[in-house]
Amino acid sequence: MEIHINSNTRIAELQSAFRTEFPHLKLGFFEDRNHDKKLTADELLKDERTTLSSIKGALSNGSLIIEGNMTVEELEFGFLRQFNLHVQVFRKSGGNWLATSSTDEWTLNEQELRGREMSSPVEADEPEDYQEHE
Repeated sequence: MEIHINSNTRIAELQSAFRTEFPHLKLGFFEDRNHDKKLTADELLKDERTTLSSIKGALSNGSLIIEGNMTVEELEFGFLRQFNLHVQVFRKSGGNWLATSSTDEWTLNEQELRGREMSSPVEADEPEDYQEHE
């Protein structure tokens, strides 16, 4: 998939395009407010209507190719290198979203598969039929 980015692109647009391809993954956008290159929960942008220009000012137009066989690390670095955007991939696990930072070497396809497995209901084994005998 190819994502087109310009200054007026909203976070929600990027997240929606990404989730179409990877429904058990999502992109989180951060603003490194203290410029320490350590992204914290309070730097996560929660308003999905935010435009990229409001995060980074003027932003050059461009596109990013996202493929299932690329690693999370490659994707996150691509956003940083091309657009100076701090992005974190999150994986669905039941009703929670987990940062994939400890598994950034996994491909997006591997992350998607794990997210699907972790979000699928577990089928309980059927109890065996039994009848009471006196």
